[in-house]
Amino acid sequence: MKNLLTNHQLGKALHDQRKTKGIKQSTIARNLKVSLSYISKVENGKIPIYAFLLFQYCKAIDMPVQDIFNAIADALWFFNAD
Repeated sequence: MKNLLTNHQLGKALHDQRKTKGIKQSTIARNLKVSLSYISKVENGKIPIYAFLLFQYCKAIDMPVQDIFNAIADALWFFNAD
C-alpha cells in the first residue's frame, strides 16, 4: 500500500509542477519518447516512473529532482499528520 501512496504522491507532484509551468502532457511525452498514456498513468499514480525517466521529466519541466522529492515529503508529512 505504501508504494501506491508514493506513486500517487510522485505523480501528483509531477502533474502539479507541469501544470504550474504550463507544459502539456504531450510535450513531456515527446521529450521523454514515451506515450501520452504512459505520462497520464504516471501522473495519476497508476504506474511507477523509471528513475531515468523521472530525471528526464524533471529536466523537461526545468525542476531539480530534489524539489519533487521535497514536494512528496511535504505531502506525506501533511497526510500523516492527521
